[in-house]
Amino acid sequence: MAIRRSLTQLTTLLACGLLGFVLASAVRAADPVRVQICGDAAFSADFKTTLQQRGARVDGGAELPADAAFDNADVLVLHGEAGAKVPAERRAALEKFVKRGGGLVMLNSAAKFADAALSKQLIGAAWS
Repeated sequence: MAIRRSLTQLTTLLACGLLGFVLASAVRAADPVRVQICGDAAFSADFKTTLQQRGARVDGGAELPADAAFDNADVLVLHGEAGAKVPAERRAALEKFVKRGGGLVMLNSAAKFADAALSKQLIGAAWS
């Protein structure tokens, strides 16, 4: 359990590094960066706390947020198996979010989308 906790903390720190440029911009902006998280419970809780401590407005959890939540987010963080499982009926909302300029951060196995074509379109690569 301690090893899993350490890996979760390490993943959280790495993810913070990836989002650092976004959060640095938020410090100068009037409004905080709005982040939606979709990942396993331990990651989501740790990462949410870390981002909030740095001024971000964070929501989300183990499930992909509702389509309407994409309209109120600047960045979507997908982590682990939960992040990799985007149902077919939700893909249009995710594509719309990215096309409007929303940031997409895919960590760990979230980068292994079930739909390789969508993965290539959204992040420029696919793993199988």
